[in-house]
Amino acid sequence: MRKTLLTLLTITSVAVGAQNPIIRDQYTADPTARVFNGRMYLYPSHDIVSPVEPEKKWFSMEDYHVFSSDNLTDWTDHGVIVTQNKVPWVQRDSYAMWAPDCVEKDGRYYFYFPAAPRGKERKGFGVGVAVGVNSLLSKSLGEKNQEAANYAAGNGIFLVIISVVLFMLFGVFGARPYFEMQSTVTETVESGTAYVSICCIFTVGCFAQILGERLLQA
Repeated sequence: MRKTLLTLLTITSVAVGAQNPIIRDQYTADPTARVFNGRMYLYPSHDIVSPVEPEKKWFSMEDYHVFSSDNLTDWTDHGVIVTQNKVPWVQRDSYAMWAPDCVEKDGRYYFYFPAAPRGKERKGFGVGVAVGVNSLLSKSLGEKNQEAANYAAGNGIFLVIISVVLFMLFGVFGARPYFEMQSTVTETVESGTAYVSICCIFTVGCFAQILGERLLQA
């Protein structure tokens, strides 16, 4: 009798423990757990209500999130890292981004995932490689190397400043000569110059948003 009660209590405790998931604000499945530089990273699939089949409440996956923790209690959602609409070879309405995985080699992170490709020949393999500012920052922060993290962030900011300056210079000095080479119609030259100048000069906001997003993701 005691053994029976002990078994029932064990089963009950396991069942109760299973009701306490790590991720509670979205539907996830098929996770892969990896440890990079002393930090646990979780790569699950992400279930949503299908936009093309609303009655379908699961098996509809358009993107991947990555989660990480350094104590297995407090988890950070780093947001969407891959979405079907941003991968050129993936069919846009497939919603079939299933169980992923990620490995590291020489400072590069290789992200493997299945998806339905475009075209008639639906066969092939794709690998996403992360070498950006956020990956370098994550690596350095995971290693508790504050100096390397500051260096990576500084390099990212420097590259953004250089990019903004180049865009602004082209907008101020290069837009008009470019359109004058392409057309002799005054209205086309004036309109094109104004449009490109505005886009290039105010691109600082786009670069700042991209860098800020990468820094926060790290």
